[in-house]
Amino acid sequence: MGWVTLTWPAEPRLRSAFRVAIDLATLVILGLLLNASHLIDLSSATLRVGDAGKWTNDGLTGGLLLMGVMTAIDAITEAMRIVRASGARMSRNGKQSLTAR
Repeated sequence: MGWVTLTWPAEPRLRSAFRVAIDLATLVILGLLLNASHLIDLSSATLRVGDAGKWTNDGLTGGLLLMGVMTAIDAITEAMRIVRASGARMSRNGKQSLTAR
């Protein structure tokens, strides 16, 4: 991400496009992890683990869901920046603007 900003500092739309692509890849990976039946399987020959495995898996699933929500919000925010930048560029070039008439 820093490489894009350093190489093309005048292209915020390109930076936002990279952020959206990274966010979508993150959501795919989170989806794969959430489809796993058990993220952690706890067992011990000497200790009684009881519901510790269930609680651990539930906690990890909750954390992954929270990460997914935050990533989706970031992707939507970056997509809105791309759309706003496109509208501003169109109006500066004398073409039809995306704003209401």
